[in-house]
Amino acid sequence: MAISEKMDSLNTELTQWQKVIEARAQLQLARSTIQGVNSLLQTIADGGSFDTVDVEIKQSLVAAWQVLKDAQTALDADSIKTLLDWSP
Repeated sequence: MAISEKMDSLNTELTQWQKVIEARAQLQLARSTIQGVNSLLQTIADGGSFDTVDVEIKQSLVAAWQVLKDAQTALDADSIKTLLDWSP
């Protein structure tokens, strides 16, 4: 393999690793954001604020919140935590 071919191959591999690291960083950000929002919504719910709105609005809030809880549970799975806690 010529030096230029080897350099091209190494550059391609480096670019791929950079993209993997960026993807991991974005997933870490998403997990952190979801955890923060879930915590904030729990505080609001514990304060009784959801109890003062119309039933339809409350149901929508609870349904949307459940989506976030499900996402947090999924992101806390061992197979995903392995990626998010990994350091190159």
